[in-house]
Amino acid sequence: MNRAASIAWSFTGSHGPASGVARDIRKDEPYLCFADNWMARAPRPSISKVPIMSTGDVYARYLVASKK
Repeated sequence: MNRAASIAWSFTGSHGPASGVARDIRKDEPYLCFADNWMARAPRPSISKVPIMSTGDVYARYLVASKK
């Protein structure tokens, strides 16, 4: 899967970053506990950088998912 197709199909999870899309919905548009530590019950988000690969295959998705 290439970057353009990943964007066109609105892939999420590890599919987008494995295809070169530097977007993580949890970081870019936080909600519930990710936004303000909702009701102080959830841990603070610790997302610093979105791991990116460019091959878009199963192995790239595995590598992206294991770095989160």
